[in-house]
This record gives sequence, structure tokens and C-alpha cells, in this order.
Amino acid sequence: MYEVSAVPPSQLPAAAQTIRDLNVSATGREIVLILPHRLPSNAVPPRVPAGGATFSVTMTGTLNNSSGAPQAGDNVGTHAPGELGIVTFGGTGLCATCTDITDAAGNWSLARTALSTDRPAVTQTLFGGNWDGTTAGGILGVTTEHFTQYAYQSAVNLFAPGPTAFGTLTMQMVTGSQATSLDAQGAAFVASFADGFSITEVFLYSAIHSADLWLATVYHDSTVTSVTTPFPQVALDQSIYRYGVGMAGSVSGGFFGFTTTFLVTGAPTLNISYLPRPGDPVVGAGSQPTITWTASSGATAYEIDIFNSLGQLVWFGATSTSLSITLPMALAAGSYSVLVGAFDSLTSRDFIGAGSRMESVRAAARPIGSVLRAKDFKVQGLRSNRREATRQVQALMSNFRPGGPLRRPQLDQTPLSNNDDRLSISNEIAFTR
Repeated sequence: MYEVSAVPPSQLPAAAQTIRDLNVSATGREIVLILPHRLPSNAVPPRVPAGGATFSVTMTGTLNNSSGAPQAGDNVGTHAPGELGIVTFGGTGLCATCTDITDAAGNWSLARTALSTDRPAVTQTLFGGNWDGTTAGGILGVTTEHFTQYAYQSAVNLFAPGPTAFGTLTMQMVTGSQATSLDAQGAAFVASFADGFSITEVFLYSAIHSADLWLATVYHDSTVTSVTTPFPQVALDQSIYRYGVGMAGSVSGGFFGFTTTFLVTGAPTLNISYLPRPGDPVVGAGSQPTITWTASSGATAYEIDIFNSLGQLVWFGATSTSLSITLPMALAAGSYSVLVGAFDSLTSRDFIGAGSRMESVRAAARPIGSVLRAKDFKVQGLRSNRREATRQVQALMSNFRPGGPLRRPQLDQTPLSNNDDRLSISNEIAFTR
């Protein structure tokens, strides 16, 4: 299996000029195709013909701390601030069955079902760690939450059904780091709120199984625009890289900006950027009103969602350059609300199609309102209850992570250029007909 990327050579940093012994800088082409094989350097997962039967595995083992003693967990949550003894096979955060917490003797058990012998899902990363590090500061009283100890194996193969004893996984101290900074637009977005802030979850992505490890949380605000957090010192290459999923808004009002950003190969800092918000929508008269709004600088598409009094999405539309849209059907008498979302990686045909060839290669983008409402963007306890706030943030952020319903499938997922995927939303405006 391969991951295919297309980038202009002019955007390739020096570290990426030679990839898999292919000197891309000498091609003279405007576009370079890069096909890194989805295999780690130290393991070759076996394959069988398609159609192999599914099976289940229960993998067990012991997690030791950096001193060699068993690491007991406290079972406060599979990935909550302060949690000790986290063990995961195949990615943290989204997959609850992928993660376990050690018992008092440091033992862990991971049960995986419906594994197929003809899919790379049986070869995944095994990770153990203590999520008990914090750095104080900022509007929320904390600027980082991170692992202090970790163990990492890039590829563990599970091909035998039934119980599988892994053995001992021994952690080491975290000595690496990752800098994150709000860029000019990100800083302006946060500063537009009196109590503005940004949360960025930083992940390590591994192409061996197309899953990620959530390894740090970083908080920015108008006074803290750059943060360096301890980060496991896992070597990066073309199949293992770091990226962030960020959300920004108001402590009291909720989130209004979302971004996915990749660490540029060879760059020391992960840049966090947010798209300026579109203006609040203005609803015209009549049962088929025209809705207008002001532009978001840099937006390539706008989504307009209308909800009824029950919070159900009753209509959505999309435009690329127009700042107005007229409903094609009449609204029944009643109470409604409308919001506008701005994107910088989509066009209107990504939502509704236009009969063009792009429709055959781009999956239609799912409208925001079919998954979330403005009320869903609010998180309680950001200052007072870190664990509950983290749980709520993860539930919201899972919609935008790889595999989530609002993930944009056409995003170029390579670390060769700073390819942000940004969304911002207006306030939700109520109206009646």
C-alpha cells in the first residue's frame, strides 16, 4: 500500500529533496509524486489474499516505568489529565477499545475484535505512557498537558486469534519537545474575543496503520501565543509525522474556529492558524428569503445551514464567491435559526456537486449542521474541571479528526507543506417566518 502526495518542488524543504533515494529536485517537473511505502523500516507485515476470515485477539502484558517497576494506573479515564498507565494499540482518543489502563500490578489487557487477515489493521503501534505532565499559565491556568514517560513500538503484528502475551513494555522519560505557535491570523482570531483561547491536540501519525497517537494538548491565548511542550522523542520520517487539530473561540461563548495543520518536514514549529469568521447572517423578508453575510478573508467556500425550532437541519446550501444565497423553497411558518460556515480548502461543488469531473474524485463534504449545532461548540468547566472539559473537547474534536464525520477527505495529508484545513463559523442567528 502507498500514500500518494503531489507537491510543487519549490515547496519542498531541503530535508525532503531526497526521498526513498529519489532525487526529486532534479526532475524539473512542476508536480512531484511521492509514494512512500507503508512499511516501517524494521518490520514487514505478512499478507494473505483478500477475503481472509476475521478474528479476535486479546493481547496482555505489563507496563513498567522508567525505573523498571510496574506502573499502576488509577482508572480515572482512558486519556484524562493526570492518568497513569495508559496502554494503547492502534491509536488514542477516538478508539475506546484500543486503550486500557494498567491495574495495581502494571498489567494491561487489550481485546481487539473483527481483525481481518487481509488488512493492515492487524499491524499497529503499541504505546504506553503516563499522561501526568502539565505546564501552568495562560487564561485557563494551564498551557500544556503531556506525557512524562512513554514506550513506543512502531509495528506490532497480531495474526494469531485468541490470547496473545506481549510481555513487558518499559517506558523511558520524555526528553523531546514540540513548539507550537499561533500565526498572525491565529493570534488575531483569538484576540477578537475578550476571553479568547485556542486548544490544539498534537498527534503522531503513523502510515503503517493510518492511525494516530494523541500525545499532547496545547493551550494558547492572546498573551500566550507560542508554547513548547514535552513530546515523545519518536523519530519522524515520510511515514511518521506530527499534526495538530485546533479549536479556538471564547471561554464563555464556545468554539468558532477549527483547523487541521501538519508539521512541515524539517520545521521546528507547528503553526496554528484560524480562518477569520464570516459576518453574522442577515435574513431577508418573505418565505423564500435571501440570506447575506460579510466575507471571511481567505475563504473559498461558504456553507449556510438553517435549523427549525427542534434544532433539526431543514436546509443547507453552499457558495464559493457569492456572499448571498436565496432559498429555493418556501419556509413554513415557524421559528428558525441560521449560521454560516467559511472554509479555505473547499469549493461549493465539494458540497453539492456540479456535474463536473471533480465530483467523481471528491467525496461530497458533509454539512456542519447535519452533525453539530452551535450549542455543541460550548464546553463546560474549562477552568474548574479539567478532566470533564477534556472529555467534552475530545467528543467535539473527534468530529474533525481523521475518521470523523466532518473530516475533509480531500486534504493532502503530507508533512511536505503547511497545508492547513480551516473552518470558521458565524454566530447562530434566530428568525421567524
